[in-house]
Amino acid sequence: MADILNTVLSKLIYIISTPSCLLYLATLYIVVLSIGGNRNKFKRKLTVLTIWILVAIAPVGQWLLLPLEHRFPAPPEKEFTGIIVLGGGQRLESIQHLPFSGYGQHSARIIAALSLSKQHNVPLYFIGGGREIDGIKYRESLAIEALHLQMSIASPLIIDDSSRHTFDNAHVSKRLMSSDAASRYVLITSAAHMPRAVGAFRQAGLSPIPYPVNYMANGSPQWFTNTSLTTHLYLIDYAAHEWLGLLQYYALGRSSELFPKNN
Repeated sequence: MADILNTVLSKLIYIISTPSCLLYLATLYIVVLSIGGNRNKFKRKLTVLTIWILVAIAPVGQWLLLPLEHRFPAPPEKEFTGIIVLGGGQRLESIQHLPFSGYGQHSARIIAALSLSKQHNVPLYFIGGGREIDGIKYRESLAIEALHLQMSIASPLIIDDSSRHTFDNAHVSKRLMSSDAASRYVLITSAAHMPRAVGAFRQAGLSPIPYPVNYMANGSPQWFTNTSLTTHLYLIDYAAHEWLGLLQYYALGRSSELFPKNN
């Protein structure tokens, strides 16, 4: 019973924190009103239609992402002695069962980490998690583990799959290395996720060098592009997830600052 309640609660939280879900529900509501013959809801219908039009033609997702992605500078040229890369964004079943599949929207994290590790011959820490599906445990590290072997990278790969979220990532890293060692490591994660990750790491007493990758809001936001509606919605949802994550982490004491900045 507790598992069912937790599942229902998590789904409700997901819906109310995801703009696209709210928009779908609002649209369904308007459709039901129309079928029911309610003729006095013109303003609500017009509001929902206007939102859909704005989502389709305006770069709302890029507007929301730009402050997040540019909070920290592009990958630095500083000297470093190791790499911390955070998991996330993979399709775990695909990674487990299909070749070169399932890396997901955030695969740049893995690509950058392996490339830098091989180029600079420095140790690489992969800090991620996993999920149990139909009784089978899937690990986020499977992709980087296989590619590290296939690319014959000589520098060591250290894996920890015990994290459930970014706050865990920070405390696992704290357990695995000293504060001094971490200050000479680069922290690789998606650019929009970097502010929340840095806040969590600083709260844990670590100060790695931010190395943002996987930018999704490039250049100046443009209206009337040929970007698909699903992509527009994805970017809005992704940005909303990170902004709400920053608020949640600060409120729960998981982050050192509301909107961490580059030192």
